[in-house]
Amino acid sequence: MEYKRVAWVDMAKILAIFAVITIHTVATLILNYKFGSKLWWVGNIIVSSVRWSVPLFVMLSGYTLLGKNESMRLLFQKRTYRVGIPFVAWTIVYFCWDKFHNKVQLTSNLIVERILSGSPFVHLYFFYIILGLYLITPALRIVMQNSSRRLQLYLLLIAFSFSILQSLLNYYMPNLSVRLNAFTYFLFYICYYVAGHYLKDFKLKGKKLITCIVILMLSIVITSVLTYINGSTPWIYYYDYLSYNVVIMTITLFVVFNSLNDYINKYNYLCKTAKNLAPNVLGIYAIHIIVMDLLSQGIFGIQVKLNIGNLITSLPFTIVTVFIISFVITYVGKRIPVIKLIFG
Repeated sequence: MEYKRVAWVDMAKILAIFAVITIHTVATLILNYKFGSKLWWVGNIIVSSVRWSVPLFVMLSGYTLLGKNESMRLLFQKRTYRVGIPFVAWTIVYFCWDKFHNKVQLTSNLIVERILSGSPFVHLYFFYIILGLYLITPALRIVMQNSSRRLQLYLLLIAFSFSILQSLLNYYMPNLSVRLNAFTYFLFYICYYVAGHYLKDFKLKGKKLITCIVILMLSIVITSVLTYINGSTPWIYYYDYLSYNVVIMTITLFVVFNSLNDYINKYNYLCKTAKNLAPNVLGIYAIHIIVMDLLSQGIFGIQVKLNIGNLITSLPFTIVTVFIISFVITYVGKRIPVIKLIFG
């Protein structure tokens, strides 16, 4: 199956990047306010509702790549330009950002440690995940394209079981867990990657679709409630992208999007807008942290950050402003020779 641009996939990518920006914007409410306070609850509910962000990106990659018929050489050539070069460039950019803007005392040992940890900056771990998955894509294609649905489901269940178990151990029995680093990060996201391909033709209608939406909503409620009930240090487990609740949340959202494809296609303007925005998502993801920092300091002429006294307007305004500026920078950057390489 050759991948052709699909409206709901483009739309899902746009919503996923908004979700990522939302998480980083609202994080201050969870980290800086007393656990269980009103503001903490506001942050908890919002963050719980968008924990599908990064896992959905991975599923969408599986949807678009695992069914393709292309040579290994072409696969790696494309991904080197689209993700490999941006990964190296943004790693350098954020080390410079840390040194000159955040005044972090960077030593050669610290730089190497952060690179090998798989997270040289707060959000760059995603590059390690996706690049690792690209490396094993040729093998996964053979398996997925030449195996029965039953075998695919069996492998998928095994992959999710190991990933969910790893997440549980990481938070509750860290001495027994596999340490996440540059070489292991992607292993635990194979489940999402393969699920994106496995569920590509899985569509629901009527009561089944409504049931799926209800499960999605319940998973969000469960995430926020259990996060509070669990309390103390391990409470953040329920935010983990590999926690069982986020797995359910992401899969149901994917199925809902896929099931609504025909409905989404009726809105031509919306589809065209998503088609134009989607190719800029990687650049937006990479640069949005810098944009957030600069906006909070008023570098762009206006100071944009959360106003605790008026969250109803300041929250969406902050998120949309960060998105727009990140998009504009990415859009312009992709039209400048050489510079365009870092935006994917």
